[in-house]
Amino acid sequence: MICKKLSFSLLLATLTMGIVKAPVQAQYTEEILDISKLTCADFLKLSKDRESTITYLYAYVSGQKGQPIINASSAAATTDKVVDYCIANTQANLLETFKQFHE
Repeated sequence: MICKKLSFSLLLATLTMGIVKAPVQAQYTEEILDISKLTCADFLKLSKDRESTITYLYAYVSGQKGQPIINASSAAATTDKVVDYCIANTQANLLETFKQFHE
């Protein structure tokens, strides 16, 4: 069990490090990222860090819902819905959008 917790912690740390380097200047400093303030426009501006952001937010919302298992097909379906919604609603809150479409 400790190994699983450590592996998840390492995964989360790796994902967070990738997000912190994202070019969304208004939402964080080098040490702090407030994911509750990210907009769809911020998300759409990401290039190389978009995949890390998607993975992190999907896992974050899954954790909030008490769902420790991530289904790849559900994650892909959620991602497609989020991207489509964000394109049409650039000022929408990204975290709330993930919560809305999370499967």
